[in-house]
Amino acid sequence: NGRPSAFYRGDWYVGKSLAVTLLEPNYDNASPIALLNSHMHAPYSLTGDAAYSCHRACQAWDIASLATSFSEAGYAVILTGDLNSRPGSLPYNILQYESCLKDSWEVLNGPSDLEAIKKMSPEDQIKKGATTCDSILNTWRATRRPDEACRLDYCLIDYSKLIPIDASVEFTEQIPNIGSYSDHFAYTATFRILPISHHGERMEFIEPVSYT
Repeated sequence: NGRPSAFYRGDWYVGKSLAVTLLEPNYDNASPIALLNSHMHAPYSLTGDAAYSCHRACQAWDIASLATSFSEAGYAVILTGDLNSRPGSLPYNILQYESCLKDSWEVLNGPSDLEAIKKMSPEDQIKKGATTCDSILNTWRATRRPDEACRLDYCLIDYSKLIPIDASVEFTEQIPNIGSYSDHFAYTATFRILPISHHGERMEFIEPVSYT
């Protein structure tokens, strides 16, 4: 992960990994859940060597392979975390095209229009664009340009087994006398789990069993 010569960035020493939590169903005819959590290599620029595009592409490929394995084993897969990749980027596309995973925000709201989001107010960037990073409303990033706000945090799901019913950006408020909770806002999503007998079908109504 990264290169040791970039000691001032620290990614090499911190390392990256994928945490896997397997959740058993608590009612009949429900899929078990494989909850994957990761924090991919940071981009320190949009282009060039400091973008670390190859690192994130390799990480995305590994994660997509594991997600596919869990899905084929019958798990409803959820991948969450700071994936440090913008919508439409190579790592983002690898995760979706090489696995069972879909972007829960875009399933609910349609494809992200990155150019339109740049022109929105900071409040609408969060509400309508789910931007979690580099918002000028975040005290860690208050000196950024308004058009730098972006979405880097996700909940990607196995859309053949899970249906998103709600999603939003949270923890945008500030801790009194301190500031924002983190340099990233939080992304939250709630899902209904398709019964095993209906995997792969899109249903208008499903008995609600929600996980957030």
